[in-house]
Amino acid sequence: MKSELFAKILAVVAQVTELEPQKILSKTKTEDLVAARSLFVHQCVRFGIPPISIAEFMNRSKTKCIARSLEAYNSYYRTSYLFREMDNMIASMVHKDAASMPQ
Repeated sequence: MKSELFAKILAVVAQVTELEPQKILSKTKTEDLVAARSLFVHQCVRFGIPPISIAEFMNRSKTKCIARSLEAYNSYYRTSYLFREMDNMIASMVHKDAASMPQ
């Protein structure tokens, strides 16, 4: 179930941000990828996935990167209307699809 949820969240973030999933998971630090990564991490946290599991899925050795992604999320959310709209769209799509996933 968790791997399906990771894949679904990543696919929705990729669709909404119009970025390739493997680029979102990369360590590249361009603003669009950092924003997309923060959206992915935030949605995972909303579903109760522990930071260590998120870090492992993203092939990171430390959960510190997850904390930084959440800090970036908070910053983007406070300052960007477009980011908030993307976040709302992603949340709606992921939650709708998660409700239809087998438990």
